[in-house]
Amino acid sequence: MRSLASREVTVIVVNHSSELLELDTDSVQLWRGKWEEEVAGRAPVAQAIRPGESVLWRCKSTGIAQGIVGSATFHITGHPPHDRVRFTWKNRFFGPNAYNAQCTREGFKIKVEGGEGASAVVVFILGQQQSSA
Repeated sequence: MRSLASREVTVIVVNHSSELLELDTDSVQLWRGKWEEEVAGRAPVAQAIRPGESVLWRCKSTGIAQGIVGSATFHITGHPPHDRVRFTWKNRFFGPNAYNAQCTREGFKIKVEGGEGASAVVVFILGQQQSSA
């Protein structure tokens, strides 16, 4: 039986853009909490997210009255070459959960859905704005 004090976050990223997202492996951080399952000693965050694909990873608190705080940054392939998208999550023991996403590529948008509760599921949906012709 799971303790009432434990916290969990399932992060889902949906890539509705036409660009490949490649993980900046140095950017993956989990300041509070632990990964649900590490793969070969590294965070279980997908190395790439193809157009039309979705991925997920999970993390959980490490003890009573502990929250979860983490982030991951992906490079957007194509031209211009140095654009990024960053996802952050905070599942606090006290106070509201908080999620944020930022993208440096013009014309891209990110919608954030869900994320409530102690066992939160947050969905980041990356898309491209339709140009008005």
